[in-house]
Amino acid sequence: MILLGEIPAAQATDPLNDPATIVTLQTENDAYSLPGTDRYYTNGFSLGYVSPTGAVPSPVAALGHTVFGDGAQRLEIDLHQEIYTPVNTQALNPNPQDRPYAGHLSLNGAIIQDTRDTRSVLQASIGVVGPAALGQPVQNDFHFLIGNTSSKGWSYQLRNEPTLDIMASRTWRYDLANFDQGALTLQMLSQASAQVGNTEIYG
Repeated sequence: MILLGEIPAAQATDPLNDPATIVTLQTENDAYSLPGTDRYYTNGFSLGYVSPTGAVPSPVAALGHTVFGDGAQRLEIDLHQEIYTPVNTQALNPNPQDRPYAGHLSLNGAIIQDTRDTRSVLQASIGVVGPAALGQPVQNDFHFLIGNTSSKGWSYQLRNEPTLDIMASRTWRYDLANFDQGALTLQMLSQASAQVGNTEIYG
């Protein structure tokens, strides 16, 4: 990824302490762009909190420094839900060869550690797949609110099962060129990440 834009001069040094707390709310739904197209990954919701710089519990901070070395640290916590459906949401007996109905509800905690040219993230996630993830009521209640038909095959959703995942990533920033005494800069970002757990494994 290459970024071209204005950056503050402070980015040329180590990250500064930021006393601000960040609260995020994110929603994703295919109905926002193409109504009536529920299939596969059809809805996502996330409510998150990011602490001020340095407001990290001592054991977590020590773990971050052990894994990543020096850097400015933040703590991130978010509650996340994902909903998946097959192509035909009106079938009472969904095609067993298609993607099954499923909801995934998770609580994620991460330490974010920044240096001048890197961002490192170590995240742990615990959650549940199945009826306890509340996929059916969230999707069908939302459909009722927007005047859409409900999905008929939720009785075939995946059974309840706990989930546990660990993810680590690092992003590197490279300055390629500076213009107008650093007011405009051309940068490239590269990233490496890996995850182990019972929802997804990659690396």
